Amino acid sequence: MAVIQNLGLLTLVIFILISVYPVQFSSFTQHFTSHTKTQHLLERAPAKLKADGRPLGTVGVLFYTHIKGQNAPLFLLAREAKGTDKGTYSEFGGSLEISNEGIPERFIEGLIRECKEESANLYSPEPEILFKSKVYYEMTDKGREIVLCLTKTPNLFKTDDLLEAQQDFMDSHYKEKDALELVNAKALLAFANGERTKLLSVSNKPITLRPLLVSMLKKENFRKTLEQIVSEV
Repeated sequence: MAVIQNLGLLTLVIFILISVYPVQFSSFTQHFTSHTKTQHLLERAPAKLKADGRPLGTVGVLFYTHIKGQNAPLFLLAREAKGTDKGTYSEFGGSLEISNEGIPERFIEGLIRECKEESANLYSPEPEILFKSKVYYEMTDKGREIVLCLTKTPNLFKTDDLLEAQQDFMDSHYKEKDALELVNAKALLAFANGERTKLLSVSNKPITLRPLLVSMLKKENFRKTLEQIVSEV
């Protein structure tokens, strides 16, 4: 009986909150729902596997930060040190692998691993930080699932920090990037909208983006996410 009375009281309190603060309650509900959906996505593995058992998925983290005096947030881009995309800039990311337990990685596991590897452990985000990200999701016509987290961070590292950190690792995975650059979110959005044909860093350096990132920038839902970040105070 006491449990029923408590449930009744809780229901009454919620009803009063909705009645008195409808806008605030709606905003909280939307945030909670969005957070839950993001967590649910990141905690699962891709639906399909490759022939060798690896998950058919690609993940990445595109960090952004706020700096006093800038008219918009700044995105951190890292330059590819090798491979067919050498010299282009992108997020920290890559393909999902088999975990140490011999099972396909979940998105969250791949995101954390790729961040640690490609930033030489400068960025090692906790799951809860990634759950708060704005997430771009895509399934290609071949069934590959792409998850890109646009994640706010207070930490800002430079190329010298990256190169120094890489000296502590022999593993080549920790040396896949060789430079870091900051790009204004407004400039990136203008490039995504086709308003600019060239992209420059905040230090006025020409930036060539990795083809996969360029393809994502062309998607409407990705551009809408960029617009949300540009409007952040």
